[in-house]
Amino acid sequence: MANIEDIAFQPAAYHSPRQLQHVLTRAADHNATYSPEVLFELIEQLAIHGLVNEFDEFATSREQQLARSKALMRHAFHYRNFLSDCEKLIGKDFSAKLEFDLLNEVPQLVARGEKSERLLIVIPTFYNNAMLSMPLLNAILDPLKIDTLFLKATHATLPYYDGFYGFGHTRDKSAEVIGAFCASRGYTEVNIIGASSGGFLALWLGAALGARRVCVYGSDIRPTMQSKHLSRPHIARSVGEKEIGELSDLSRIGTIHAFAGNMRSRDVECLTYLERYPNVTTELEIGVGHLVLLKLISKGYDFPEFQVAKSHH
Repeated sequence: MANIEDIAFQPAAYHSPRQLQHVLTRAADHNATYSPEVLFELIEQLAIHGLVNEFDEFATSREQQLARSKALMRHAFHYRNFLSDCEKLIGKDFSAKLEFDLLNEVPQLVARGEKSERLLIVIPTFYNNAMLSMPLLNAILDPLKIDTLFLKATHATLPYYDGFYGFGHTRDKSAEVIGAFCASRGYTEVNIIGASSGGFLALWLGAALGARRVCVYGSDIRPTMQSKHLSRPHIARSVGEKEIGELSDLSRIGTIHAFAGNMRSRDVECLTYLERYPNVTTELEIGVGHLVLLKLISKGYDFPEFQVAKSHH
Protein backbone atom coordinates (compact mmCIF):
# COMPACT_ATOMS: atom_id res chain seq x y z
CA MET A 1 0.00 0.00 0.00
CA ALA A 2 1.30 3.44 -0.89
CA ASN A 3 2.30 5.79 1.89
CA ILE A 4 0.52 9.17 1.80
CA GLU A 5 2.22 12.06 3.57
CA ASP A 6 0.99 15.63 4.01
CA ILE A 7 3.47 18.13 2.62
CA ALA A 8 3.34 21.83 3.39
CA PHE A 9 6.14 24.32 3.93
CA GLN A 10 5.12 26.96 6.42
CA PRO A 11 6.90 29.27 8.87
CA ALA A 12 7.88 27.59 12.12
CA ALA A 13 5.58 29.92 14.04
CA TYR A 14 2.50 29.16 11.89
CA HIS A 15 -0.02 27.47 14.17
CA SER A 16 -1.52 24.16 13.14
CA PRO A 17 -1.86 20.69 14.70
CA ARG A 18 1.33 19.66 12.93
CA GLN A 19 3.23 22.69 14.22
CA LEU A 20 2.16 21.94 17.78
CA GLN A 21 3.30 18.35 17.47
CA HIS A 22 6.62 19.52 16.06
CA VAL A 23 7.10 21.89 19.00
CA LEU A 24 6.27 19.16 21.51
CA THR A 25 8.58 16.64 19.84
CA ARG A 26 11.54 19.00 19.85
CA ALA A 27 10.88 20.18 23.40
CA ALA A 28 10.75 16.58 24.67
CA ASP A 29 14.08 15.65 23.07
CA HIS A 30 16.38 16.38 25.99
CA ASN A 31 19.42 15.02 24.15
CA ALA A 32 19.18 17.32 21.15
CA THR A 33 21.56 20.26 20.81
CA TYR A 34 19.70 23.45 20.02
CA SER A 35 20.98 26.87 19.09
CA PRO A 36 19.91 29.87 21.21
CA GLU A 37 17.54 30.86 18.39
CA VAL A 38 15.73 27.53 18.59
CA LEU A 39 15.55 27.75 22.37
CA PHE A 40 14.00 31.21 22.09
CA GLU A 41 11.43 29.83 19.65
CA LEU A 42 10.52 26.77 21.73
CA ILE A 43 10.15 28.80 24.92
CA GLU A 44 7.81 31.24 23.18
CA GLN A 45 5.77 28.59 21.39
CA LEU A 46 5.23 26.43 24.47
CA ALA A 47 4.04 29.51 26.35
CA ILE A 48 1.67 30.95 23.76
CA HIS A 49 0.18 27.49 23.25
CA GLY A 50 -0.57 27.55 26.98
CA LEU A 51 1.39 24.38 27.80
CA VAL A 52 2.39 24.92 31.42
CA ASN A 53 3.73 21.46 32.30
CA GLU A 54 5.61 21.08 29.03
CA PHE A 55 7.10 24.56 29.46
CA ASP A 56 8.32 23.77 32.97
CA GLU A 57 9.76 20.42 31.92
CA PHE A 58 11.58 21.99 28.98
CA ALA A 59 12.97 24.87 31.06
CA THR A 60 14.20 22.44 33.71
CA SER A 61 15.85 20.15 31.17
CA ARG A 62 17.65 23.12 29.59
CA GLU A 63 18.49 24.89 32.83
CA GLN A 64 22.26 24.83 32.32
CA GLN A 65 22.06 26.14 28.77
CA LEU A 66 19.62 28.87 29.76
CA ALA A 67 21.89 29.91 32.63
CA ARG A 68 24.69 30.70 30.18
CA SER A 69 22.63 33.44 28.52
CA LYS A 70 21.04 36.36 30.35
CA ALA A 71 18.82 36.98 27.32
CA LEU A 72 17.53 33.41 27.37
CA MET A 73 16.95 33.55 31.10
CA ARG A 74 14.96 36.78 30.76
CA HIS A 75 13.00 35.25 27.87
CA ALA A 76 12.12 32.13 29.87
CA PHE A 77 11.29 34.18 33.00
CA HIS A 78 9.02 36.48 30.98
CA TYR A 79 7.03 33.67 29.43
CA ARG A 80 6.78 31.69 32.67
CA ASN A 81 5.29 34.78 34.26
CA PHE A 82 2.86 34.99 31.35
CA LEU A 83 1.71 31.42 32.03
CA SER A 84 1.35 32.19 35.73
CA ASP A 85 -0.78 35.19 34.85
CA CYS A 86 -2.95 32.97 32.62
CA GLU A 87 -3.42 30.62 35.58
CA LYS A 88 -4.62 33.53 37.69
CA LEU A 89 -6.99 34.60 34.94
CA ILE A 90 -8.54 31.27 33.89
CA GLY A 91 -7.62 28.71 36.53
CA LYS A 92 -4.69 26.65 37.72
CA ASP A 93 -5.40 23.66 35.48
CA PHE A 94 -6.33 25.56 32.32
CA SER A 95 -3.86 23.68 30.12
CA ALA A 96 -5.81 20.44 30.53
CA LYS A 97 -8.98 22.14 29.25
CA LEU A 98 -7.61 23.70 26.07
CA GLU A 99 -9.52 22.87 22.88
CA PHE A 100 -6.64 21.98 20.57
CA ASP A 101 -9.05 21.27 17.70
CA LEU A 102 -9.06 25.05 17.27
CA LEU A 103 -5.61 24.75 15.72
CA ASN A 104 -7.22 23.22 12.64
CA GLU A 105 -6.96 25.34 9.53
CA VAL A 106 -10.67 25.72 8.77
CA PRO A 107 -13.02 28.35 10.23
CA GLN A 108 -14.64 27.15 13.46
CA LEU A 109 -17.63 28.32 15.48
CA VAL A 110 -17.62 27.87 19.25
CA ALA A 111 -21.25 28.00 20.46
CA ARG A 112 -21.24 28.58 24.20
CA GLY A 113 -24.41 27.01 25.55
CA GLU A 114 -27.76 28.70 25.14
CA LYS A 115 -28.62 30.33 21.84
CA SER A 116 -26.89 33.68 21.70
CA GLU A 117 -27.66 36.78 19.69
CA ARG A 118 -24.07 37.97 20.09
CA LEU A 119 -21.13 36.82 17.98
CA LEU A 120 -17.43 37.55 18.37
CA ILE A 121 -15.30 37.07 15.26
CA VAL A 122 -11.58 36.42 15.76
CA ILE A 123 -9.34 37.32 12.82
CA PRO A 124 -5.92 35.67 13.04
CA THR A 125 -2.47 36.92 12.22
CA PHE A 126 -0.52 35.58 9.25
CA TYR A 127 0.65 32.89 11.67
CA ASN A 128 -2.88 31.60 12.30
CA ASN A 129 -2.90 32.78 15.91
CA ALA A 130 -3.76 35.96 17.79
CA MET A 131 -0.32 36.56 19.31
CA LEU A 132 -1.35 33.62 21.50
CA SER A 133 -2.81 30.34 20.27
CA MET A 134 -6.48 30.03 19.39
CA PRO A 135 -7.06 27.35 22.08
CA LEU A 136 -5.59 29.62 24.76
CA LEU A 137 -7.51 32.65 23.51
CA ASN A 138 -10.70 30.57 23.50
CA ALA A 139 -10.16 29.62 27.15
CA ILE A 140 -9.81 33.29 28.10
CA LEU A 141 -12.94 34.20 26.12
CA ASP A 142 -15.07 31.35 27.51
CA PRO A 143 -16.36 33.17 30.62
CA LEU A 144 -17.87 35.84 28.36
CA LYS A 145 -20.39 33.25 27.09
CA ILE A 146 -20.37 34.83 23.65
CA ASP A 147 -20.40 32.63 20.55
CA THR A 148 -17.06 32.91 18.78
CA LEU A 149 -16.21 32.44 15.12
CA PHE A 150 -12.52 31.75 14.60
CA LEU A 151 -11.47 32.67 11.06
CA LYS A 152 -8.25 31.09 9.86
CA ALA A 153 -5.24 32.18 7.86
CA THR A 154 -3.79 29.83 5.28
CA HIS A 155 -0.37 30.47 3.83
CA ALA A 156 -1.61 28.98 0.59
CA THR A 157 -3.38 32.27 -0.12
CA LEU A 158 -1.10 34.62 1.82
CA PRO A 159 -3.27 35.23 3.55
CA TYR A 160 -6.73 36.75 3.07
CA TYR A 161 -6.61 40.07 1.33
CA ASP A 162 -8.41 38.17 -1.41
CA GLY A 163 -11.03 36.82 0.98
CA PHE A 164 -11.36 34.87 4.20
CA TYR A 165 -10.71 31.16 3.84
CA GLY A 166 -13.99 29.25 3.65
CA PHE A 167 -16.08 32.34 2.96
CA GLY A 168 -15.22 33.39 -0.58
CA HIS A 169 -12.37 34.39 -2.87
CA THR A 170 -12.68 38.16 -2.55
CA ARG A 171 -12.93 40.37 0.52
CA ASP A 172 -16.30 41.73 -0.54
CA LYS A 173 -17.70 38.25 -1.17
CA SER A 174 -16.37 37.06 2.17
CA ALA A 175 -18.06 39.94 3.98
CA GLU A 176 -21.31 39.14 2.17
CA VAL A 177 -21.15 35.45 3.09
CA ILE A 178 -20.18 36.14 6.71
CA GLY A 179 -23.05 38.61 6.96
CA ALA A 180 -25.46 36.01 5.58
CA PHE A 181 -24.09 33.44 8.03
CA CYS A 182 -24.71 35.82 10.94
CA ALA A 183 -28.27 36.45 9.78
CA SER A 184 -28.97 32.73 9.33
CA ARG A 185 -27.82 32.02 12.88
CA GLY A 186 -29.80 34.88 14.37
CA TYR A 187 -26.81 36.98 15.44
CA THR A 188 -27.97 40.57 15.80
CA GLU A 189 -24.75 41.88 17.37
CA VAL A 190 -21.38 41.26 15.73
CA ASN A 191 -18.08 42.06 17.43
CA ILE A 192 -14.58 41.52 16.05
CA ILE A 193 -11.04 41.27 17.39
CA GLY A 194 -7.82 41.20 15.42
CA ALA A 195 -4.18 41.22 16.47
CA SER A 196 -1.16 42.30 14.43
CA SER A 197 -1.85 41.67 10.73
CA GLY A 198 -5.38 40.63 11.67
CA GLY A 199 -6.08 44.11 13.05
CA PHE A 200 -6.25 45.79 9.67
CA LEU A 201 -8.78 43.23 8.46
CA ALA A 202 -10.75 43.39 11.70
CA LEU A 203 -11.31 47.08 11.02
CA TRP A 204 -12.18 46.42 7.38
CA LEU A 205 -14.64 43.61 8.17
CA GLY A 206 -16.08 45.57 11.08
CA ALA A 207 -16.94 48.43 8.75
CA ALA A 208 -18.34 46.05 6.13
CA LEU A 209 -20.62 44.34 8.66
CA GLY A 210 -21.46 47.38 10.78
CA ALA A 211 -19.98 45.68 13.85
CA ARG A 212 -20.91 46.86 17.33
CA ARG A 213 -17.35 46.71 18.64
CA VAL A 214 -13.93 46.07 17.13
CA CYS A 215 -10.78 45.62 19.21
CA VAL A 216 -7.35 45.65 17.57
CA TYR A 217 -4.00 44.90 19.17
CA GLY A 218 -0.76 46.04 17.57
CA SER A 219 -2.48 46.74 14.27
CA ASP A 220 -1.34 48.44 11.09
CA ILE A 221 -3.19 51.11 9.14
CA ARG A 222 -2.18 49.88 5.70
CA PRO A 223 -1.59 46.34 4.47
CA THR A 224 1.72 47.01 2.76
CA MET A 225 3.28 47.45 6.18
CA GLN A 226 3.16 43.64 6.23
CA SER A 227 5.02 43.38 2.93
CA LYS A 228 7.68 41.00 4.22
CA HIS A 229 5.00 38.31 4.17
CA LEU A 230 3.38 39.20 0.86
CA SER A 231 4.40 39.89 -2.68
CA ARG A 232 3.82 43.52 -3.52
CA PRO A 233 1.97 42.70 -6.76
CA HIS A 234 -0.48 40.66 -4.71
CA ILE A 235 -1.13 43.57 -2.36
CA ALA A 236 -1.26 46.15 -5.12
CA ARG A 237 -3.86 44.10 -6.97
CA SER A 238 -5.99 43.77 -3.86
CA VAL A 239 -5.76 46.98 -1.84
CA GLY A 240 -2.79 48.98 -3.03
CA GLU A 241 -1.12 51.47 -0.70
CA LYS A 242 -4.34 52.82 0.76
CA GLU A 243 -4.86 53.34 4.47
CA ILE A 244 -7.75 51.67 6.25
CA GLY A 245 -9.77 54.89 6.38
CA GLU A 246 -9.61 55.16 2.59
CA LEU A 247 -10.79 51.58 2.15
CA SER A 248 -13.54 51.53 4.76
CA ASP A 249 -16.07 53.79 6.44
CA LEU A 250 -14.95 53.26 10.03
CA SER A 251 -17.90 55.30 11.28
CA ARG A 252 -20.06 52.25 10.53
CA ILE A 253 -18.47 50.54 13.54
CA GLY A 254 -20.10 51.30 16.86
CA THR A 255 -16.90 51.52 18.92
CA ILE A 256 -13.27 50.78 18.08
CA HIS A 257 -10.77 49.98 20.83
CA ALA A 258 -7.14 50.09 19.71
CA PHE A 259 -4.17 48.95 21.79
CA ALA A 260 -0.45 49.27 21.09
CA GLY A 261 2.90 49.09 22.82
CA ASN A 262 5.04 52.21 22.90
CA MET A 263 8.15 50.31 21.78
CA ARG A 264 6.90 49.63 18.25
CA SER A 265 6.56 52.77 16.17
CA ARG A 266 4.31 51.24 13.50
CA ASP A 267 1.75 50.23 16.10
CA VAL A 268 1.89 53.67 17.73
CA GLU A 269 1.31 55.18 14.29
CA CYS A 270 -1.90 53.16 14.08
CA LEU A 271 -3.16 54.63 17.36
CA THR A 272 -2.33 58.15 16.24
CA TYR A 273 -4.11 57.57 12.94
CA LEU A 274 -7.26 56.10 14.51
CA GLU A 275 -7.58 58.87 17.10
CA ARG A 276 -9.05 61.13 14.40
CA TYR A 277 -12.29 59.11 14.56
CA PRO A 278 -14.81 59.97 17.31
CA ASN A 279 -15.82 56.31 17.81
CA VAL A 280 -12.26 55.25 18.70
CA THR A 281 -10.64 54.81 22.11
CA THR A 282 -6.92 54.08 22.30
CA GLU A 283 -4.61 52.68 24.94
CA LEU A 284 -0.82 52.84 24.81
CA GLU A 285 0.99 50.25 26.92
CA ILE A 286 4.41 51.34 28.19
CA GLY A 287 7.43 49.05 28.08
CA VAL A 288 6.14 46.59 25.49
CA GLY A 289 6.55 46.19 21.75
CA HIS A 290 4.35 44.38 19.27
CA LEU A 291 3.00 41.66 21.59
CA VAL A 292 0.71 44.06 23.39
CA LEU A 293 -2.10 41.53 23.85
CA LEU A 294 0.19 39.26 25.89
CA LYS A 295 1.08 42.23 28.10
CA LEU A 296 -2.59 43.06 28.60
CA ILE A 297 -3.45 39.47 29.54
CA SER A 298 -0.58 39.45 32.03
CA LYS A 299 -2.23 42.47 33.66
CA GLY A 300 -5.54 40.60 33.98
CA TYR A 301 -7.19 41.78 30.77
CA ASP A 302 -10.19 39.52 30.05
CA PHE A 303 -11.77 41.37 27.11
CA PRO A 304 -14.10 43.51 29.24
CA GLU A 305 -15.35 45.29 26.12
CA PHE A 306 -17.47 42.21 25.42
CA GLN A 307 -18.92 41.68 28.88
CA VAL A 308 -22.71 41.39 28.71
CA ALA A 309 -23.19 44.42 30.96
CA LYS A 310 -21.19 46.54 28.50
CA SER A 311 -22.82 45.11 25.40
CA HIS A 312 -26.48 45.79 26.19
CA HIS A 313 -28.20 48.92 27.33
